[in-house]
This record gives sequence, C-alpha cells and structure tokens, in this order.
Amino acid sequence: HQISLKKCTLVIYGSYFRSAKTYDYYFILYRSTIIGDSLARLLEYVGFDVLRLNHLGDWGTQFGMLIAHLQDQYPDYKTKSPPIGELLSFYKASKKRFDEEPAFKQRAYDLVSKLQSYDADITHAWQLICEVSRRGLLSNMNSLID
Repeated sequence: HQISLKKCTLVIYGSYFRSAKTYDYYFILYRSTIIGDSLARLLEYVGFDVLRLNHLGDWGTQFGMLIAHLQDQYPDYKTKSPPIGELLSFYKASKKRFDEEPAFKQRAYDLVSKLQSYDADITHAWQLICEVSRRGLLSNMNSLID
C-alpha cells in the first residue's frame, strides 16, 4: 500500500536558545535545537517544504531586568550603541539588582509592560540586547562547529 500525502508546508517552531544565557556543548545537545533541526531535515528529505521558525528574545522578566540595567549603565543607549561585549556578566549584574533592589525589580516589571506595548525607546533597547545575544550565540555555535 502506498500512502499519498498532499504536498504541504510544515512549520517547525523552536525556542532554540534563550537570550542572555551561556551555552556549552552539553547544554546544546539536549535542547530542542537538535531535535527540531533533525525533524526538519527528515521531513525535507521525504519531500515536505519545511519552514523553520526560531524564537529568540522573548519579552519576559529577564528583558525587563536587562533593559533597566542598560538604562542605568548606558543612559545614552538611544543614540550611542552600548559596548556590551559579554552579556553574561551584564545579565548577572541585572539579576543581582533584581533580587536585591525592590525599586529596580518594579522598574523591570514596568519596562516589560512598556516593551509589550511597543514603546519605541524600550523596543530599541530590547533590539540592542537581542543583537548582542545573537552575536554571542553565533560565536558559541561557530566554536562548536570548528
């Protein structure tokens, strides 16, 4: 018996990486990145069109913390790109403040609300942080491949 499937496009949606976090080889092995990519390749091999969607940069509390810390450390971030080279230490500093400073914590929550409302300045800050995260992820992935 042959099974005839109508040609269609399948979507593989994965939350492959979490922004502002470090990744080592073992962490990546167990993430949905490998599973999602394997499924996509298999489905392409058997003839499906596959659309891979990758979610990077959610709008949760971690970005509220990062944006609040960005505003404090680099108040001119709107006009001058901040020199955030290593996001992990920046994240750890914002998390420490979030855990220890109630006013900072409330501000982080308020910034998440502004981000979800598409506030232009806050969205710009989010984009800056996502770009730093993307560069770090690419660097980590390239080091695994080499």
